[in-house]
Amino acid sequence: MGIFGVAITLLAIEIGIKQYEGANNINLWHKIVESWPEYFTYFNSFATVLLVWMGNNKIISHLYKVNHWIILFNGLVLLFVVLFPFPTRMVGNFFGTEAENTAVSFYAACTGLISLSLLLLNICIINNKKMTVAPETSVSWFKSMMKGAGNWNCNLCSRCHHCILFNNPGIGYYFFYVGFLGGCI
Repeated sequence: MGIFGVAITLLAIEIGIKQYEGANNINLWHKIVESWPEYFTYFNSFATVLLVWMGNNKIISHLYKVNHWIILFNGLVLLFVVLFPFPTRMVGNFFGTEAENTAVSFYAACTGLISLSLLLLNICIINNKKMTVAPETSVSWFKSMMKGAGNWNCNLCSRCHHCILFNNPGIGYYFFYVGFLGGCI
């Protein structure tokens, strides 16, 4: 799953402060502090890609062979993961500006596309249960993943997070990390 490593690397490539005229120790520290939205969105996106990577790895571990549909839907997951650095950079660049709601909405939409592609992959695997290692247990595992494993409070937490994130990105990111550290999101 080298694609996930590439996506994480692409997230980090854009971080940094370009060389500028009149640089000195004091104003460089100011530039570093001013760039906190870029660092923050990097860590947020790193956590997202890492969680998707872990989930995808778990999904693939339940398969003993694949067909073209499973490869296609897994490729869709990988496509959206590799594109994820684009909305990440957009949020980092526009955080604290008049365009922050649009940037965060685009970011949330891209996150939604990753989730949708994982859902489609799960549905494809359920419809091709002969591809799983142990169909009698794997299919129920895939179904529980699609339902959120009955963990309705985490699904509710995630939905609330997206609503807050859309209206107030700063508070939304705070709740993301509270939920992430609590194992909810």
